Amino acid sequence: MFFDPFAIQYVNTVIVDKINELDHQRVSLEEQSQSLKKIEEEQEKEQRKLSFYASVTKIIPNLENRSKIAGQYATLCLVILHYCYTLTCYPDIVERDKKAVENFEFDPSQEDAFDICNNTWKMINL
Repeated sequence: MFFDPFAIQYVNTVIVDKINELDHQRVSLEEQSQSLKKIEEEQEKEQRKLSFYASVTKIIPNLENRSKIAGQYATLCLVILHYCYTLTCYPDIVERDKKAVENFEFDPSQEDAFDICNNTWKMINL
């Protein structure tokens, strides 16, 4: 049985090249995995920030349309309940914990940034 040394060297070179290529792919996949993990962590962090912002200000921004500042905000409504029974009428009872959600939208191309800021503060302070 005869083995050509050049053929053996060629096969070894091809195998080493393939191993190096696979190693580069492995390193690239590890880097992509780390990058993806970092992006997911940043998204979770931003989600927590947005949740905190919404719980403090009661404003939920609409992030779909970046050309306008829009979203929803919760307002406290005073709901007056009348309790009347056959002969006895109770005074009106005010419930302060009832909330309503209202939409808002500001167009930065048509409104001054100062006015948008003031209106946002007004929504927060409701």
